[in-house]
Amino acid sequence: MSRAEAYSWLANELGILLKRCHIGFFDMDQCLETERLAGELFEDLTKDLADAPFDHRPATLCQTTRNTSCHAF
Repeated sequence: MSRAEAYSWLANELGILLKRCHIGFFDMDQCLETERLAGELFEDLTKDLADAPFDHRPATLCQTTRNTSCHAF
């Protein structure tokens, strides 16, 4: 999903206005909920990839952590 789609999804999941959906505006509970939601989404997406036909899987699939970024190619 695009960045805009991700923020829209997160705002909906958190039950907040899109214009207030920014990590800098979040309290600790919202940060922890964001982490939980993102983890669930990541698990769902990787499960979907694992179930995809072999020729539709990316060549590399990696898991992200707090201090690293990841790109599947």
